[in-house]
Amino acid sequence: MTGANGYQDSHVRVTSRRLVTVSESTIKPHVVAVANLDLLPHAMPVSMISIYPNSKPPATDFDAVVAAFESGLPCFLNHFFLFAGRITTNSLSGLPEVRCNNQGAELVVGESCGVALATLDYGTTSQCLHRIELPFAADVALSVQVVSFAFGGSTGVAHQPFAGRRERPELQRLLLPLYTLQASFGDESKAIGVNISKHNMASVNGSNLRVRVVSRRLVKASDSSMEPHVLPVSNLDLLPQSMQTSLFCIYAKPPSTGDFESVVTAFAAGLPSFLNHFFPLAGRIAANPHSGLPEVHCSNQGAELVVGEANVTLASLDYGRACSTLSQIKLPYSQDVALSVQLVSFRCGGFTVAWCTNHVLMDGSSMRLVKFFYFGSFRVRFLHMDPWMYNSASLHEAFTPLDKRHQVNVLTTQQSMVERLYYIDASAMARLRDAASHGSGGARATRMQAISAYLWKALASVVGEADECCRMAWWVDGRARLTKMPKVSDALTNYIGNVIAFVVREESVQDILRTPLPDVAAMVREAIAAPAYDEHFQELVDWVEKHKTKRYIDTASIGLGSPAPRITASSSVPLDTDFGLGQKATVTIMTATLIARLCAGFVHLAPRSTGDGSWIANAFIWPPLAAVLESDEPRIFKDVTAEYLGLSCPQVLRGRL
Repeated sequence: MTGANGYQDSHVRVTSRRLVTVSESTIKPHVVAVANLDLLPHAMPVSMISIYPNSKPPATDFDAVVAAFESGLPCFLNHFFLFAGRITTNSLSGLPEVRCNNQGAELVVGESCGVALATLDYGTTSQCLHRIELPFAADVALSVQVVSFAFGGSTGVAHQPFAGRRERPELQRLLLPLYTLQASFGDESKAIGVNISKHNMASVNGSNLRVRVVSRRLVKASDSSMEPHVLPVSNLDLLPQSMQTSLFCIYAKPPSTGDFESVVTAFAAGLPSFLNHFFPLAGRIAANPHSGLPEVHCSNQGAELVVGEANVTLASLDYGRACSTLSQIKLPYSQDVALSVQLVSFRCGGFTVAWCTNHVLMDGSSMRLVKFFYFGSFRVRFLHMDPWMYNSASLHEAFTPLDKRHQVNVLTTQQSMVERLYYIDASAMARLRDAASHGSGGARATRMQAISAYLWKALASVVGEADECCRMAWWVDGRARLTKMPKVSDALTNYIGNVIAFVVREESVQDILRTPLPDVAAMVREAIAAPAYDEHFQELVDWVEKHKTKRYIDTASIGLGSPAPRITASSSVPLDTDFGLGQKATVTIMTATLIARLCAGFVHLAPRSTGDGSWIANAFIWPPLAAVLESDEPRIFKDVTAEYLGLSCPQVLRGRL
C-alpha cells in the first residue's frame, strides 16, 4: 500500500452494515415536508468526519467504539426521529419529503486495507476524506460510518443529505479547508473536519442532469429451500481488480403496449425467480476474516432494485462520452452489494436499465450471460482448478504490482485519453472484413481480427517515428478455448465468473505500416491463438495462488513502454434485451469504475443489440488516434448520435479536441 496521495490505491472494506431504529415505541409514523428554504440549493450529501488517533490502553479499543455507537444510536434517534426515516418524493408535487416510519439509520463498520491515518493527505480534504466514505442510498437520512485504520486510529463518518451550493471543482479545495476543534472521547482527543461531498448532479450539454431516486428495495430469491453458504472466489476472479462494473441498456419510449410502470412491474416480478438461479447475486461481498480475500456470503440478503427518474431526455445525453454520462445516471450502491438493478426513466418516455455488480464476481461475458438468461432456466456453475504449482517466469513480467510507483502521474492520465462511442455499420464491417481477408482462397477475417488490424495500422501511422514499436493487446474469453479437460470445458459453457486471459504482441511500427491489411489480420489471429490456453489458465491459477495477498495488474495496461491499445469483444451474437414488452434496447454499453492511474488505450466491441448487423465500439484512446479514425476515408468508425439511436430530438453537438 502507498500512502497519502496514493490513497486511491487502497480502499475501505465493509465489515458490517446494519439499520438502527429508535428505542421509543410511542413515536408515531408521519411525513415531514421540507421547508421552502430547503428547496433553494441542490440536494447533496454532506459528511462530518471525526478522526481519532490510536487508543491508549486502558481507555478503549475499536470494538468498544463500535459498541458505544450501537448502544447510543437508538436513544439518539428518539430525539432526532427524522434521521431514522427515508427521503422520498411527493407523488403529486414531485418535491422531497421525509417519511418518518422508523426505517432506521445506517450503522456501517469498515476497515482500511493497510493504510495508517498518518499517511493521509490532510491538505486535500475533499479528495482524501471522500475516499474514506462508503456509498449509501440517496434516500437514507443518516449513515453513521466507523472505520478503523492500520496501526490503530479510526474515523467516525456521519452522512446526511444536506442542501448546499454547487461550487466549481477547481475552487473546492480553496473553499473547503480542514479546520480542527478540540473535543474529547474518554481520555482521547480528536480532530473534527467537515467535508462536503460532490453531489449527484452533472452538466450534460450545458444542462443539469439530475437523477432522483423514486424507490429502492431489496429483492430476495423466492426459493426458500436454498441454504445459506459462503462462496469463495476463484483465483481467476482475483486477477481483475475489485471494481464496480455495469451493463447499461438504453431503451426508447416503450410501445403502446407498455409504459415505464410496466417495466418496473416486469422486473419486480421476474427478479425473485431469476435470483433462484443466480443465488450468489442475492448475497453480499465480504472479506474473509483470516485471509482478507473476497468471498460471497450467500444468505439471500437480496439484490437491489432501484427506480429513479432523470430530468432530461435521452436525446440530450452526450453519447460521444457515453461512459462519463452513464456514470452520472448510475446511482451509488454499496461495495458489498452483489447486484443492483437500476431502472431510470427520462422525460422523453425512454429509460435505462443498468445491471450493476463487481468485477470480482464476473467478467463481461458473464454479465451478458446473466442478462441473456434473465427470463430463462439457468443455474450458476462454479469452476475449481487445483493449483499444480507451475513456475512461469513470463507471468512475472506480464503482471505488475498495483501501486503508485508503477503508475503514471494523475495529470498524465487525465490528459492522455479521450472518450468516444463509435458505431461500425453492417456494410462498413463487411467491406473491412473483405479488405482484411486473403481473397477467395483463404479464411475470411473475423470482425475482431479485421477491426484489430485496422486499429493497429492506424496506431502505427500515429506513432510514426516517435517510437520503434507499438503493441496490441487483447482480453480473450477462455470459455471456448479450454478443450483438454472435458469436465472443465463443459462447466465453462454457462460459467459465471472471470475466465479471461491477456494476450500482448509487439511489432515494429514500420513493419505494421508496410504490411498489407490481410497480413496484419493474420498476425492478430496468430497472436490470439498462440497461447496453449489449457496450460496458460492453469499457470494463471498457480501464479495467483502464490501472489493472492497482493494486488497486481497486467503490465501493458499501465501505459509505460510502447503504446498498447487493449481490445475486448463480446459475442458476435447480439444481446437479447427484450424482457417481455416487445422492445429491444437501442444500444448496450459496458462501464466500469477505474481504480488505478492507467494510460493505455481501451476499446470494447459488441454487436448492437437491435440486431441490424452494426457494431458498437466504446473507446478510450489517445487524441491523435481518435483524429485519424475520424478523418479516414471511407469512415469505418462513426460517431454514435441520438439520431443514430432512434431518439427523436435534434443532435447535440460535442466539441472535439
